[in-house]
Amino acid sequence: MSQNDDIKQLEKVLGYKFRNTKLLELSVTHASYTRSHKNSYQRLEFLGDAVISLVVAEFLIKKFPDLDEGELTNIRQQMISQTSLANATKILGLDKFVRADEKITTKNISDSILCDIFEAVVGAIYLDGGIKFAKKFIERNLLAHMEVLTMSPKLRNYKGELLEYLQAMGKTPSYELLSEIDSEGEAIFAVGVRVNGEILGVGVGRRKKDAEQEASRKALEKLKSKSSQ
Repeated sequence: MSQNDDIKQLEKVLGYKFRNTKLLELSVTHASYTRSHKNSYQRLEFLGDAVISLVVAEFLIKKFPDLDEGELTNIRQQMISQTSLANATKILGLDKFVRADEKITTKNISDSILCDIFEAVVGAIYLDGGIKFAKKFIERNLLAHMEVLTMSPKLRNYKGELLEYLQAMGKTPSYELLSEIDSEGEAIFAVGVRVNGEILGVGVGRRKKDAEQEASRKALEKLKSKSSQ
């Protein structure tokens, strides 16, 4: 890793060329390699963690405009979990560049270290090139792999999808509260979504936004089923 060829190879893997290659070296150096926390990736890891959290939060705010703070927090925790970041590190092949004690090999390296490496690399890119390049790296190597997660029925933005689908046809949906029933102290909402006066879908949920999402899902299915006939 100290040789110029190794640095160039790592830069190629990352898709980013460093002005200060010492930051790059530091980002893949475990404390066991130097016997010193100051000369390891730990400080960069601290910074990278904050940068990743910010970029992912922005992504979720735009992706799911109807979710509340608690729901967004839960999804973000999944996306930046140790397992998620460790897998991103493996996909990139960064585990092959980690500088650590000889007892730590590619075969037995822990997810904890791999997660730290991803965060440290982000911290290094941020210090070297700023938020623009750090964001690009996160989008390319983390968010790009999150489409499977965001396609979960629980997380899909059906309301947004329906709006986009209808706007392409020159139409706009409207939502109507059909009923509100109190069940043992909890409200249950029934919401209908109308298009040109016709109710295309009805959803039920403990929150109005959940009922709207369910109504949108049913409306989308109905519209797409008609178009395929």
